[in-house]
Amino acid sequence: MQISELEAVNLIRGSTGKAPVSNLLGDNPDVKAAQNRLKNTTLELQSNSWWFNTELSVTLTPDVSGDIIYPSNALEVRPHDPFTYLTMRGNKLYDPNKQSYTFTSSVVVDMLLALDFEELPYAAANFVQYDAARKFLADFDGDPQRIAELSRDAASAGITLKTAEQRNRRVNVLHQAGPMRMLGRLQPRYTGNRVMFS
Repeated sequence: MQISELEAVNLIRGSTGKAPVSNLLGDNPDVKAAQNRLKNTTLELQSNSWWFNTELSVTLTPDVSGDIIYPSNALEVRPHDPFTYLTMRGNKLYDPNKQSYTFTSSVVVDMLLALDFEELPYAAANFVQYDAARKFLADFDGDPQRIAELSRDAASAGITLKTAEQRNRRVNVLHQAGPMRMLGRLQPRYTGNRVMFS
């Protein structure tokens, strides 16, 4: 299930008592303001790594000038190798150690991408629309009780989003690096049909 930008804009405007619109065309200032709030809130959410906007082990290749141009919607680009240090400057990768934009070989990176609102999975889009509505209403000094209601809606949607994140990342204490390193130092001890570590 997908939430359209129109649906989100109508929810955001509805927080101030505005009637829904049938399209996003024209120069209605309320619609434009709601769209801007939706866009900003979408970007704010994606400034962190989520399962839906993170791409791992992406190979970027230099062009004929030796420049590595990363995608225009990249919010963060970092080397996949933790011992390599590169940074983003303008629309290109930069090597601070060599003080150079020029690369002679491909680089494998992990990227954080900014997706459009309608590309977000339902759990993320639902959180964004309620959080945007809360902020939109606060921008116009709206009714504090209604702001509180939207805050509760956003908090509930946030819990659902975090649950979806854990499910999609398959987060488990045994999958995390720290516990795995600890388990590597433990020795299995067999007691009957049970395996224990000591």
